[in-house]
Amino acid sequence: MAVILFFVIVGLTKADTCNLSPLTPLGTRRIFSASAILFFAYVNFNVVSSMVEENRKPVKDIPHILVGMRSYNEIDPDAPFSIAFSTVSMD
Repeated sequence: MAVILFFVIVGLTKADTCNLSPLTPLGTRRIFSASAILFFAYVNFNVVSSMVEENRKPVKDIPHILVGMRSYNEIDPDAPFSIAFSTVSMD
């Protein structure tokens, strides 16, 4: 453990941040931005799946809401929710 700790401490004191630029061509700000997007995408997926589980009759309730947003004959069978939300200006 002492050898690993020694290597980390000495390595950090002699490190040059310019060596990291090929690993982060768009900068660390982009890495944190992408991390935030992935985090919120996961959280939103969790919220939607929890909402469906807590719904009493999801087979009936969720399609009723979808038809309320868009006419039943205009619903895209390949992407019903994303198209419905984009038509009401919620991309």
